[in-house]
Amino acid sequence: MKELNLKTDSESRSGFHAPKSAGSFALVRLRFETPGTYKGVPFDVEREKSAVTLLVN
Repeated sequence: MKELNLKTDSESRSGFHAPKSAGSFALVRLRFETPGTYKGVPFDVEREKSAVTLLVN
C-alpha cells in the first residue's frame, strides 16, 4: 500500500485521489509544531490520533 503524507490547508482541509475499486486506510494525526498547554494541561507535539478505513467502489 502506498504511503502519503498530507498536510492541511489554512481551513484544515486535505485530500487525495484514491485508486478506483480499492480500499484505503488513513491514520490521522493532529500535530503542533511546539509543545504548549490547553486548559492548564501540557501537551507534546502530537496530540490526537484517529484511524479511518475507506472502501471505494
